[in-house]
Amino acid sequence: MSENKFLLKTILPELCIELKELLKRRNIPGLTETVDSLMVFEKCVCGENACASIYTAPKPVESFGDGHENIMLDAECGMLILDVVNSEIRFIEILDRPEYKKVIDKI
Repeated sequence: MSENKFLLKTILPELCIELKELLKRRNIPGLTETVDSLMVFEKCVCGENACASIYTAPKPVESFGDGHENIMLDAECGMLILDVVNSEIRFIEILDRPEYKKVIDKI
């Protein structure tokens, strides 16, 4: 991936809308308020065909460390799982969402 960062809401506004709605349903307002400012730092390079996951902060060298939690969102299709560290969304795992993968693959 290039060294460019992208504002998530400019490249995938539909994903931002979906994330905010799902976070509201889970009653996690602190994270909901951060979605519009999320940056895409890097895409996942696992090679899995169904993966469109993205780092919204610099990729950690090893693990996310202390303060890390996974938040599985109740998406209507596919899977959306947030890696959150100290109340900051650091990674969005996006699986089986070809409409998002098409966009992510271009960056």
